[in-house]
Amino acid sequence: YSLPQTIIHGDYNPENVRFCKDEVCGIFNIDWASKQPRIRDIVDGVLYFAARRNSDIDGKNIYSLIEPFKISVDKSRIFVTAYCEEGLLTEKEIIYMPWFMRMRWVYSRFSGMRRVPEEQGLSFFFDGILEPLLWLDSNEDFFVETMVESIRKILKCRRCP
Repeated sequence: YSLPQTIIHGDYNPENVRFCKDEVCGIFNIDWASKQPRIRDIVDGVLYFAARRNSDIDGKNIYSLIEPFKISVDKSRIFVTAYCEEGLLTEKEIIYMPWFMRMRWVYSRFSGMRRVPEEQGLSFFFDGILEPLLWLDSNEDFFVETMVESIRKILKCRRCP
């Protein structure tokens, strides 16, 4: 609760975002909108828009939304930097990003269970769940350092005449 809070989308993923060419032209399905730490939507953006997957995400296919992925530090940096052009994140938010990433990944698996046949629920939840979590365990410091360095560069540029 000590992190900056705002009204967030709460379900920020490709199923709920429409693009016109390279621009966002619509954000839909706001039934999860609520006041929460803003980093939650940023983390969802990193997980769904900046991670590398074996196949493209199809928002209508729950299996593609929860497919194991590899976190791309470069794409994550681009996503976070783009967000910071609108509202600068704090270093504290960046430090907590990996914990929110873990939480959102596990939650997406859990909440998706209701969209598959009951007999597939446990395998849906567990198959591949560890890959992103283990990557975070091994790379958390590097990820955080890279994101913090990016926001420091933005701050430095803003102070320049």
